[in-house]
Amino acid sequence: PVPGELLNIYSSENPNNPAGYQIQDYNNLLSQIKASPGEDGAALCLQAENHLIQNLVFYPLVLFLAVILLFWLRFLQMPSIIDDKGKMNLQSYLQQSVSSMDRTLDGYNSLSDYIAFDRTLAEVFSMEYGTPYEQYEQLTQKVDPILRTASYFHGGMQQITIYTDNGMVKHDTTVAPVSEIEETDWYQKTLEHPGLNWFVNYQEKTLFSARKLAFSGAREGVNILYMDVDYQKLFTPYAETLISECGLYITDQDGKLVFEESRFSGKNQNYDLTYSEFLEQRDRGSTDYIILCEQSNTTGWTVWL
Repeated sequence: PVPGELLNIYSSENPNNPAGYQIQDYNNLLSQIKASPGEDGAALCLQAENHLIQNLVFYPLVLFLAVILLFWLRFLQMPSIIDDKGKMNLQSYLQQSVSSMDRTLDGYNSLSDYIAFDRTLAEVFSMEYGTPYEQYEQLTQKVDPILRTASYFHGGMQQITIYTDNGMVKHDTTVAPVSEIEETDWYQKTLEHPGLNWFVNYQEKTLFSARKLAFSGAREGVNILYMDVDYQKLFTPYAETLISECGLYITDQDGKLVFEESRFSGKNQNYDLTYSEFLEQRDRGSTDYIILCEQSNTTGWTVWL
């Protein structure tokens, strides 16, 4: 290039200026070119050309390498980002499912509280009866309507029974002598732990609550409120909504299994675990599985996903 051509190339008016961010340097150089005839001008032309080549090659190369580096770093972070998002989705599902279960159980607990503090029932079970007919009359006119109505308006409630030691004979499913349950483990636990207690038998698929009723009156004795809930109805939502390629376990405060469900398909079937296998994976801190847990505020059960 001759000085005139370089002037056109590096002019601030040229929209194709290859290195406009250094235009002041080139303007200084071109000023020297115009003032230096002969060999000096040619040398300066060569110097300007070298500067042009350096800018056309070096800066795009640096920019290209920077883009490649950023892309590679982003690629390396992708598995971690995906894992974190997956964990957040699983944790959200777990929290929502436990909250849903607790709302259902809270409804049963409220019903238990209602029955436990009902004045009519307290009066009936605190009285002393002179004849069987007097007792029968109280059961059919007062006890049955309260317990049957409560059961009818709460879906999943299968049976409500008050076990008593006041000498009442067995009356349908609403009243029974306490002698029928005295040998059971849950009866002793109910006496030892005031308030409402939940009991589950995973093998038999049974679920019920029990509490000692503190009826005050002329007679003091043992009265136990027993409420049998449909096991399948409570836990069916877990079976229906469980995320694919996951296993779920619910355990009580003693670590005993309350419920389990799994959903693995195709090539992932070998990831399905029994409860004992899950405990082994959990206890040794296995990295082959993502293990999350959430505790039920209503029962104290732990839900593992």
